[in-house]
Amino acid sequence: MVTVLPALSLVVFSAATLSSASLPGAGRQETLLTLDAPGAVHLSARSPAGTSCELIDQVRGPFARAGNVGGANCELDLLLDAGQYKVRLESPKRGKGQVAISATPFLELNASIPRLTPGSALVTTLQPRQ
Repeated sequence: MVTVLPALSLVVFSAATLSSASLPGAGRQETLLTLDAPGAVHLSARSPAGTSCELIDQVRGPFARAGNVGGANCELDLLLDAGQYKVRLESPKRGKGQVAISATPFLELNASIPRLTPGSALVTTLQPRQ
């Protein structure tokens, strides 16, 4: 008996998981972001009072920061390797409510890898997070 397997696609869709998707919206908090494959990810931390975020790698330390405590919320677009990252959040000390945290992988538009031929071009219009 011969088993025929379908061809595998080389496009890898990454999953991004957070150890906590919601934290208290006061003071400093931390959560872990884990990626099972390298990829582009949108990280967001939102609270009514405004929350800043900082991403920390085990090798290079803090490397990305966005938002202002008591002002703008965190919004980051990142290209990350597979692995675990610490997300450090800071909200006003007397902030109220919760911080909603999300990590969303970018959407891959080319399920199959486009073939480029010499002298031709591939033109695509991308929307945010694609």
